[in-house]
Amino acid sequence: MTAILSVSDLTVAYGGVTAIDGVSLSVDDGEIVTVLGANGAGKTTLLLAIMGAVPASRGRIALRGTDVSRSRAHHRLAQGLVLVPEGRQVLVSLTVEENLLLGAHLRRDRQAVRNEIAAIYERFPNLGQRRHTAAATLSGGEQQMVAIGRAMVARPQVLMLDEPSLGLSPLFVSKVFDLIEEMNRSGLTIVLVEQNTGKALSVAHSATVLELGKVAIAGPSEALRNDHRLLEAYLGGAADIADEPSSMRANSQ
Repeated sequence: MTAILSVSDLTVAYGGVTAIDGVSLSVDDGEIVTVLGANGAGKTTLLLAIMGAVPASRGRIALRGTDVSRSRAHHRLAQGLVLVPEGRQVLVSLTVEENLLLGAHLRRDRQAVRNEIAAIYERFPNLGQRRHTAAATLSGGEQQMVAIGRAMVARPQVLMLDEPSLGLSPLFVSKVFDLIEEMNRSGLTIVLVEQNTGKALSVAHSATVLELGKVAIAGPSEALRNDHRLLEAYLGGAADIADEPSSMRANSQ
């Protein structure tokens, strides 16, 4: 496979504190890579730096071989790098449809956008029924579906998901991971930050574990999934709670 996203020696510092320290990550086309780690390991910062939302003090980020390290976030978005942030961040005063349309602000093919939004409503009938309703009235799971739908309307080449199951009911956790697998089967490359270790390793092809801003270990997800001692060592007991519903683990990074 060919790497669609390549991160080399990435370092991010806030003041005198180094949040990401020399992290390298390679994501192949059509792959799901999960980034794991205890709270404060630097997972969210890594995604924000890849997206260009926080500056990197050192390192290189390449998308399909093109260096985007100095590109602004909206330029990276235009090239197909899309982030669904932790906490969903839908605009609650806007309707479901208005939130979805925000994902299309760089597109001019309006009919195709309408078709894609119609497909989202078909996939999630509850959203279709409430398309003209303010997003504030939706459940957390429904807002997450809006956030992912909005990202899909942007036509990502690489979709980065930050804690998509955080705070959701077990039913919506299952729906989110079913959707992740469905999107990947359609050919979408995904970078997944997730504290539900068991779920993440069950869908990912490979995994990178961060510890205090550095890569502690990386490899095939199956190898990590079967090594409980490794998970215990680097994830602080996450091996024991890997399959708990994320609604029971509301702590975020």
